[in-house]
Parts: sequence; structure tokens; C-alpha cells
Amino acid sequence: MLFGLFFIWITIGIKIDAIDVSHYQVKGLYIKLDKKLTLKADKITIPKSKSNASVAGIDTVLERIKYVLTFFDYIDLNEIHFNNNVLGIHYHNNIIQIESKEYLVRGNVHRKGKILQGNILMLYLKKRHITLHGTFAYHLDQDRIETQGTIAYKGLSGQFFANKVADDIYLSFQSKDFEDMKSLLEGLPMSSKLKYWLAEGVQAKSYRIDSFTAQGKIQDKRFVLDKKSIQTKMLFSDVDILFKKELAPLKASVLLLTYTEDDGVLFTLTKPRYLGKNLDGSSVSILNVQDNNSTLHVNLKFDTRFDSTIQDLLKAYKVKLPILQKSGRVKASVDIALGFKKKHFSLQTQIELGKGELLIQKLSLPIVSGTLYYKDKEVILKDIELKHPSYVGQLNGKVQLKKKAFTGVFDAQYIKLGSKEAPFFSSK
Repeated sequence: MLFGLFFIWITIGIKIDAIDVSHYQVKGLYIKLDKKLTLKADKITIPKSKSNASVAGIDTVLERIKYVLTFFDYIDLNEIHFNNNVLGIHYHNNIIQIESKEYLVRGNVHRKGKILQGNILMLYLKKRHITLHGTFAYHLDQDRIETQGTIAYKGLSGQFFANKVADDIYLSFQSKDFEDMKSLLEGLPMSSKLKYWLAEGVQAKSYRIDSFTAQGKIQDKRFVLDKKSIQTKMLFSDVDILFKKELAPLKASVLLLTYTEDDGVLFTLTKPRYLGKNLDGSSVSILNVQDNNSTLHVNLKFDTRFDSTIQDLLKAYKVKLPILQKSGRVKASVDIALGFKKKHFSLQTQIELGKGELLIQKLSLPIVSGTLYYKDKEVILKDIELKHPSYVGQLNGKVQLKKKAFTGVFDAQYIKLGSKEAPFFSSK
């Protein structure tokens, strides 16, 4: 009789202004049963804390949504107060909306056999200002979730794909062109100096994420990212790379950034130029991005005259070579290593000399070929072939920049002193 009376009462509709039982409070409660239940409440107070939303609990949430679809037709719970949060839950016309301090999610959910399908009309993460739209499919009997859609974050927008199979999660993302690199770097696990260099040291007209893939696992109800799985490709257009304030920027029409944990960050440059000089073949990389040994490596390749442009570049790093090329061309390779967290700096130079005239201080040398090396404040001259009307041979030696001293050996094929017509000394 009581059950029958309650059934009749609930089909008519139950309205209660306030309920207060053991610190649980409900205000403005309304329950009605037609084919399914209608539930309304202005305010519900629950005397305990609410656990933070976690990707680990998404299966449980979707299971609850399954029962909501089964038993309820209409839900309006305006305020559910916990000790640490306030939640709002609304379900009308097959659209469910949940809002908390951290997020707002609104979606269309329906069940098709053993698959729970839905459209994510909006998911807004309030603290990070991230907005997502998309679709998902939850396979009830396989513990598998597939989702895809669009994401927007501070001027960055693109397509995302994510799958969860048991405790394994797979992610991928690609973006449209965007202009703000600094916002993208916020929250990433890298040093502030490295972030500053990526945002300020590399400036581009536009950026695009061609691909980002990663995976991880649910462990102790938390998502743990597998850092080794991260792979990224980004495209920079109309690029200026600023190595040092005193130097003009290295320019490139296109820069391709690739990242893996093993190789670090690699920059592939298209048409790199420095003050109009061709730097084809140059490269930039950052190793050990995620630890204290993160280091910027720069390799600049010149195919030009060893003139004041290259001299000024080296002087900016306090390297003063007493060498100048008056004629001819060289193939120069300048290697720079700069630590971000642990401060360290090194510079090495290799110069392949072509036919021309080389000045070491005031000494003029007619070069045929040879190699110059700079390392640890010393210049090494190796296999320098000299050809002059008065002498021919090979020079090997060392310039000590601190002592301003040169020592070396000239292996002469012949030496002739005096005028061409009347030499007074000749030796072969």
C-alpha cells in the first residue's frame, strides 16, 4: 500500500521546499515520474569534499551517464555544494551539462547498442582557457573510448584525436597557423631560459604544428605521460633566429622543428642567410630538453670570403682571430654550444681555405689550400699549401691568441731570395 501510494504520488509530482538530514540539505526539490524521472533542485549541500575530475575516472562517469539515459528524462540541479567545489548538473532534451569551478562541459549523449555515443558541444577548462568541441564513442563492453574534434587555446586551434584502451591512452594533434608561441610554451616541463629562447630567440611570422603524438598510462588514478613517446613536428615561416643581442639575426624562409627525447629539438633551415651571406647546410639543435643539461647547439656553414662579417660574429663571442682573407673564398663551419640551466659555453671553428691571399697579423700568405681550426683560444694551421714566386711549400703551425705568438714549420719545396732576374739565394 505504501509503495502504491508513493507511486501514485510521484506520478503526480512531489515538491518539497527543504530537507535537512544529518548535514545533508536539499532546497526546492521536485520529483515526477512520467515514462522517465524528472528531477529538480535549487540547492543541494553535501558535507564532504568532491574528488577532482580525472581522466582515470572517465569510464565511471560514462557508466553513470548510461544510467541517466536509462532512468531520467529531465534533470535540473542548479547548485550542488561540496566542501571544496560547486557543481551544476542539467539534462534536457538529451543534452547534459555539468559545470564546476574547473570546467564546463555540455554534450549530446545517446546509446546505440553497446556503444555510448555523443557530441561534445563544448568542454571549457577554465584555468587554462582551453575550449574543445568534438565527438566520442564509448564501447561499454570493451573499456575503449575514441574521441576527436577541435581544440582552441589562446589563438591556437586545431584537430585532436585521443583513444583510451583499458589503461593506455594515445593522443595526437595538429594545428592551423598561429602567431603566439609564448602561450603554447606555458606549463611545459622545460627551463625558463629555454622557453625564453624558443619564444624570443626564434621569431617567426607564423607557426604551425604539423603533428604531435604521445601516449601514456593510467597509474594510481592519474594520467602518467610517457615522455619518450612524444614526437613533434612544427613549421615556422619567415624566421629570425637571434643568437646574441650584438648580432644581426640569422634569417630563414622556413624552419622545420622536430622533437623526440632521443634526438632533442632539431631545426632544419630552408635558405638560411646571415647579412645576405649564404648559410645553406647550417643547423640548430637543443639537446636534453627535459633535464639540467639542456644545451643549444648551433652549426653555421659559410661559403664565402673570411671577412669582417665572420670576424664580427666571432668577436661577439669574444673570439678575436688575427686572420683576414683579402681574396678567395672559404668554406667555414662555426660550432657554438650554450648551456641553458648549467652555464657553459664553447666555440669551435673549421675553415677550409681556397686559393687566395690570407693575412695573419701583417704577414701576407698566398694560399693554394689548407685548413684553419679554432679551439680553446688557439688557431691551428694545418697543411697550408703556399705558392709564391719566392717560395713554395706547406705550412703547419699554431697561433696562441693570449700570448700573441705563432710557432710553426714551413716544409719548403724551394726558396728563392732576391729579384726574379737576379736572385742571390736559391734552395730546393
